[in-house]
Amino acid sequence: MVEPLVEEGITVAVVGYDLATKRPLREVVDQVKRAVKFIVDYFPYVEITIGGHSAGGHLASLALSELPEIDRISTLVSICGVYELDDIVHTYIGRLIHLTSEMARNCSLDAAKLVQKFGDKPIVFLKSEFDAPRLKQQNLDLEGVLRSLGAKDLRSVEIPNVDHFSIIENLRFKNHSATRTLIEALGR
Repeated sequence: MVEPLVEEGITVAVVGYDLATKRPLREVVDQVKRAVKFIVDYFPYVEITIGGHSAGGHLASLALSELPEIDRISTLVSICGVYELDDIVHTYIGRLIHLTSEMARNCSLDAAKLVQKFGDKPIVFLKSEFDAPRLKQQNLDLEGVLRSLGAKDLRSVEIPNVDHFSIIENLRFKNHSATRTLIEALGR
């Protein structure tokens, strides 16, 4: 799925983590933070972009807000991110991952911390035209909050003719608008 990125000279590390159905969400967040730290330490001389899709967009954003500031992390990319965990506490997904209101608060993104640590760097939102209305609103809301808190380089692009899942599936096609937009956002 990442071949078009690699062909553009972008090195990609896909981080695996336990699903929240198997581990408490806070443990999943901590796994992602350890993975980011490992990658940064393993590649000490390169700039790094951190990104994720859906819950991964939330995890990437949360990791950057909770880790000590890392100068070499140059860009945050969130593809159809899910940010308002309170919205899913009482849904089938919330029940599946045993999400409580307290856990949702504990694992929610603190936008002020993200801007404090990352507000001078590019934050890229890739959104799908046919995503769920509430998810689209969550992205707009977060963009607005980040902007009001002083984030300096917010980029937001809605990819036409894709939904929450097809946006990521289409990254395997070099000429798809999602792929081209992501490559452009990464400065290639």
